Amino acid sequence: MLGDNGSGQDSAIIAGMEWAVEQGAQIVNLSLGGYDTPDVDPLEETVNRLTADKGALFVIAAGNSGPATSTIGSPGSADAALTVGAVDHENRIAEFSSRGPTRSGGLKPDLTAPGVGIVAALHSDGRIGAPVAEGYTSLDGTSMATPHVAGAAALLRQQHPELPGAALKARLTGSTTPTEKLTPFEQGTGRVDVAKLIKQNVSSSPTSITFGAHQWPHAGEPALTQEITYSNASSEPVTLDLSAETGGSLFSVSPAKLTVPAGGTAKATVTADVAKQPAGGVFGGSIVASGVRTAVVADLEVESYDVKITGVERSGVTTASTFAYLINVDTGARAWPDSSTGVARLAKGRYILSGSVMSSSGGYTHDVVNYPNLTISGPATIDLDARQAKPVKVTLPVAAQLSLLQTGFERVVGDASYTIGNFSVGGVVDHLGMASIGPDSDEVTGKIATFWNAGPDFYGLAWYQKGSAPKGLTKTVAKKDLATVKVDLPALKPGQSASIGHTSSPAGRADWGYGSLDNFATGPRTEYYGGEGGDWSRRFNLFDETGNIGALVTPLRHYKPGCSYVEPFNRAVFGPALPEARDVPHSFRTGDFVRVTVPLYGDSAGNEGYGPVTEAKTTLYRENVKAVETAEPGWAMLDVAPGAADYRLETSATRDNALSSEVSGVWTFRSDTTAERTALPLSVVRFTPQLDDNGYARAGQMLAVPISTQSQTGSVRVTSVEVSYDGGTTWKRTQITANRVLLAHPKDAKSVSLRAKASGSGQTVEQTIVNAYLLR
Repeated sequence: MLGDNGSGQDSAIIAGMEWAVEQGAQIVNLSLGGYDTPDVDPLEETVNRLTADKGALFVIAAGNSGPATSTIGSPGSADAALTVGAVDHENRIAEFSSRGPTRSGGLKPDLTAPGVGIVAALHSDGRIGAPVAEGYTSLDGTSMATPHVAGAAALLRQQHPELPGAALKARLTGSTTPTEKLTPFEQGTGRVDVAKLIKQNVSSSPTSITFGAHQWPHAGEPALTQEITYSNASSEPVTLDLSAETGGSLFSVSPAKLTVPAGGTAKATVTADVAKQPAGGVFGGSIVASGVRTAVVADLEVESYDVKITGVERSGVTTASTFAYLINVDTGARAWPDSSTGVARLAKGRYILSGSVMSSSGGYTHDVVNYPNLTISGPATIDLDARQAKPVKVTLPVAAQLSLLQTGFERVVGDASYTIGNFSVGGVVDHLGMASIGPDSDEVTGKIATFWNAGPDFYGLAWYQKGSAPKGLTKTVAKKDLATVKVDLPALKPGQSASIGHTSSPAGRADWGYGSLDNFATGPRTEYYGGEGGDWSRRFNLFDETGNIGALVTPLRHYKPGCSYVEPFNRAVFGPALPEARDVPHSFRTGDFVRVTVPLYGDSAGNEGYGPVTEAKTTLYRENVKAVETAEPGWAMLDVAPGAADYRLETSATRDNALSSEVSGVWTFRSDTTAERTALPLSVVRFTPQLDDNGYARAGQMLAVPISTQSQTGSVRVTSVEVSYDGGTTWKRTQITANRVLLAHPKDAKSVSLRAKASGSGQTVEQTIVNAYLLR
């Protein structure tokens, strides 16, 4: 049904479902999903139809788009589907597991199953997952959880071959084991429990009850009721004890005891007294009848109001429709006004609003109006008035072409940050305008960044202001307002080309967005930086007839106006580099998730560098046991066992390049479970000899090679350096003096390879660069 890339057409999936049922399949596992809509789509219709007409049971993955609500995928959103979420080995809901309700308001998932760190046989051509043992891999996902439930359904069908799909579903959802404090929109009735399942003869219909969504206020709302029908498949009557295992005082069930005759049915009534929860919220759990569980839920809106958003063009005409969106900065919830009425239903709280007003007649204009510090405490009307918007007009001291204008703002609330991008355009921008309305806030920083090209030279000017979103800008920039950066870059070789780009950020912060990207102009390059409160980064991609042959990214830097700088760039020696990283470390641990990234081809300036390889391997060991292995240079990610342990990271890469043809490293460190994202204690050794543009030094002469280190955390001291003049076949230790080694190049040597060890702060590193530089 799906291609090798994991994607396919709805028509192929429908054909596959129909074919499986035609072949006599009674239980169909579908570890796939797509976007759900409020309407019944063709995939959902097929699941519902084949379940009703053929008695099949479709066991379908909920999706991996959690923890956000209403992320259940289709066809898992079908009413008849047995929809499966994922839990870990301690029955905690997996963060990635999609949550309900469905887009039509239905209660999903139906139940959960183990879906974290699931070990299975690896396909002979398989490349995904962390290796566990030869021929086996470990994966996470609701696609891993779903087969557990399909298998449980098969066992039940074997025990009771007369049961159709709907009855199988009822018994599976009725016999689960729940996780405390989770709502039915997270876990359905709970985790599948085969031991209970095969002993249970009572089932409920429906398998879940939703009392729907209710708009605030709730005081005075009448109580609502729905019935559950219990079926007894045994030859003896069964007396059930009924109770509501639910949060709050919303739900009740009657009678408290119910006798279901042998082979018969009996009904109970579930009541939801909405008025008892005037503050609102999502309430749910299960109605439990002597162990038989039926999920129940009610979605009661919290205190919320209608907010109407209108747009006014520069001419004063009210727009027929206005594009806007809002973010609740306390919860992260997104909201969009109704396209026809302009009304958004918003919970009481603090918001960001960003909207656009475009002209409906005359010359085209586009104005952005932001309200970055919006508080909703009652019904409101907000006018996005383009007449308040101002343009961006920046005049440089030289003739230059605008490559990119970027505007937007960021609001930081506690540990959460919300970055809003407005304009990201180049060329003529006279038709654009921007305004910021509402009260200022210290949590808000506005951005106007401009990127210019003047022949081979670059001008970057950015203004970051505290308090509000951008309100337009008119500036004339003089030479004295600029920092000058001479980029010491070797000329491109025949047949080579390059792209070069820049990003900016508020001083001391991580960059916002991707920034500019231009074709690299040959010739000496000078970059000029100015504005207020901005830092800058440069990125570079090198190409030849085979494609990309190298990439470099500088760390963000601050340049002082009136000062001059010289920056070596794309020069040998190329080797492992760990430059300063803001926000996200190169290699880190979050809880027990580990990502390793060691750029193996950083340049002499210590910028992070990457390039194509012919062979690579990266392996991480925990307490000398292999935890993961990849065929990538300096990269791996995995979930590790909780707690503190000793780790060893090994990586090696070979590339088709005369310089740094083989790079390898071994790191040891200790790591423990973390409460937040934490940089791993990794360091690298850097070699920075003076070489020519092609990475050569003189054979038969002495050369001093400076040595330094870069560390993510802590620091290390270089304890030994070895040199090889025969491509790494033999090595000789050399003395370190004042952070450098003095090398005597043999007259007949063609290259110099370097190996170094360093240790400190509870970590060690040993790295090797074969053909670090060349001799002639």
